[in-house]
Formats: sequence, C-alpha cells, structure tokens
Amino acid sequence: CPAPTNGQSFNVTGNSADITWSSSGIITGFTVEYGPAGFSQGSGTVINTPNDTLSLTGLSGLTSYDVYIRQDCDTNGTSLWGGPFNFTTACGIFSAPYF
Repeated sequence: CPAPTNGQSFNVTGNSADITWSSSGIITGFTVEYGPAGFSQGSGTVINTPNDTLSLTGLSGLTSYDVYIRQDCDTNGTSLWGGPFNFTTACGIFSAPYF
C-alpha cells in the first residue's frame, strides 16, 4: 500500500486552504494530519476523508502548515504517512487602527 504523494495546496486564503494529493492501489479513504510547521505527528488536527481533496478551515493567517497524509488500503491496512508538504496562508484582514 503506497503512501500518498504530490501533496499540493490551492485556493489558499488567510484562514483556509484546499489540499489535494495523488494515490494508487485499493483505497477506502485517507487520514490527514496537519498543524503549524514543525509540529510533532500525533499532536496535529486529524481529519478522515474518502476523497483525495480536502478543504481546511479555521487556519491562522500568515502561518506555515505541514500536512501528512496516509491512505487506508482496505484489507491491506494503511500506508506509511506521505509528507510533510507545506503551505503558508495569506495575510489575514486587519481592522483599523493598526500599526
């Protein structure tokens, strides 16, 4: 069961990002773990999804994130974790006054 590859982000804003990746084999779903760049696996936010594209919301502006992905390969267990792949959110919206 190969690990997912080619993690990419798109539609990145100050508080959200869409991510996608490539995978092969018999796939029944994916586990995604993400957190601020450099986080220790096991301490990030975990999301299970049946798709190879996912929208992440509630992110902090102007912050780098690491993303790890593994696939559930039905009766063959799970793959190793793919990643990390990294993206940085855009600068958030500021309300005046600010310095």
